[in-house]
Amino acid sequence: MRTFYIIISTLVFFESISYSQRYEGNWLNGYKHGKGKMTLKDGSYYEGGVVEGKKHGFGVYVYDNSAKYIGEWEKNKKSGKGQYFYTNGEKYEGYWLNGKKNGMGTINYADNSKYIGEWIDGKINGPGTMVYPNGDKYEGDWKNGKRHGKGVTISIDGSKVEEGTYKDGIKDGLWTYFYENGQKHIEATYKGGKTDGFTTGWYENGQKWYEGTYKGKELISEKCWDKDGNEKECD
Repeated sequence: MRTFYIIISTLVFFESISYSQRYEGNWLNGYKHGKGKMTLKDGSYYEGGVVEGKKHGFGVYVYDNSAKYIGEWEKNKKSGKGQYFYTNGEKYEGYWLNGKKNGMGTINYADNSKYIGEWIDGKINGPGTMVYPNGDKYEGDWKNGKRHGKGVTISIDGSKVEEGTYKDGIKDGLWTYFYENGQKHIEATYKGGKTDGFTTGWYENGQKWYEGTYKGKELISEKCWDKDGNEKECD
């Protein structure tokens, strides 16, 4: 091992080269402490705040695959506000706790979609909005990265497309679909992603055109009307 140091007040600048890591920066009472740069054998490196030999405070970590984190650390773990740049062009900006995404954060995906909302233990959890490449967006609740609870899909022009409830990413409960003018189009009940129960449909002018009862894929009964409200045979 080759070393040299320069005393600066109570701090010591110290360069240490070993088999696995090179450190350039300040020391205090035998610990890496202050500002420093740690470079690993694989080429990854950290540059920023160091407290008692651990990444702490604001710092930048560049991984051996060129991914990069810029933000706050606490005892060697990402904690606080930070940005993570993925190798495929994706980017997360928001809060971290114990090395995982936690709290409010935004991730821009490679396909140009974007999620803005809450995270828990590195997964999408709680209220959040997913914006799709075509400008449509889904606003609602999430659980472990899946839609879970109430939510609504809104088109790029601001009109509702559909709203209802999910359970573990599958439609479950009452769902309503809309025309572009805001009028209800279809209202249906789902169970495990399949229609189950009463379904109602309306024309764009608000006149009812369909009523049906389903049990899974099985149709139990149905009625149909024309645009003038006259009952007719269902197609």
